Amino acid sequence: MKGKVLVHGLVLLTCLMIFPATHVLAQDFCQGDFNYNGSVAAEDVTVFLENFGRSPFFNPCPPDGPAPISKSGQGVSYGDGDNGDLETGVAWPYPRFTDNLNGTATDNLTGLVWLTDANCISTNYPGFDIDGLVDGSVTWQHALDFVEGVNTEIYSLCGAGNTDWRLPHIKELQSLSDFSNANSALPSGHPFTNVQLDVYWSSTSFAPISNRAWYMSMDNCYAYSDRKNSLFSFVWPVRGGHFSDVDNDGIPCLQPTDCTSGYCVDGVCCNSLCDGLCESCRNSATGALDGSCFPIIAGTDPYDECVDPETCDGLGGCANP
Repeated sequence: MKGKVLVHGLVLLTCLMIFPATHVLAQDFCQGDFNYNGSVAAEDVTVFLENFGRSPFFNPCPPDGPAPISKSGQGVSYGDGDNGDLETGVAWPYPRFTDNLNGTATDNLTGLVWLTDANCISTNYPGFDIDGLVDGSVTWQHALDFVEGVNTEIYSLCGAGNTDWRLPHIKELQSLSDFSNANSALPSGHPFTNVQLDVYWSSTSFAPISNRAWYMSMDNCYAYSDRKNSLFSFVWPVRGGHFSDVDNDGIPCLQPTDCTSGYCVDGVCCNSLCDGLCESCRNSATGALDGSCFPIIAGTDPYDECVDPETCDGLGGCANP
């Protein structure tokens, strides 16, 4: 379907190549020393696009900004070209954490806000024994239930006055890791208490086996998965950070990664895969807004999907005119 899109895209690409590289630098968060050579210059644009997967022509600096990878924390080199030698990644701020003096601490690297008590269940709710345990380790579902209870103020002693906590996803948990440390694997000087040298649940399911979820060990940065009904993982709620909810449906695109929805159809970002017969995301084909999947206008067949003399019937099918 819609085999002509590539041609249109190539024509558009050719036209857009006339824009200078400085166009990419127009927004502040696209400016930075992305090749780590000590200066911010035009060549950083190329590195930025390569490293962070942005299209140089369509929405190169989208409103949700880049998500550059931070340094791992390992500063000792064990061989030329290894992590400790190159120390690539975004440098950690100092101080890394700010104690908010209200039972929470802000990670100045990620912007995430964590409870300073890393086992708040056990500290404040020793009777939280849904699983028959009193040390704070729970099943995956009960971890989700506990965080929901914090937000509905059933367990308000772990909410620090906020009601937008969530179970962190696996990369949020991993962002706490300092690979130069073990027992615990948190950055030195962190403000947290009651950190269990054990595994903590993430909200991320394990793709190959959906009844498993990812966890991370706070003693050695180890991450793997376990059955969601396992009883031995702890809960560490998080809040804040960035939510990428910018809708760019209707803008020109070349590939799915150009689109918040993940769908590049007919050369524009679309709100769905829109791969049905006589469907399009183009206003010129449907009369609807660019970026919205609708049936093609009755009596037309802009992508030659029907067998002559049939044309699209306006309902997502073909019919004789």
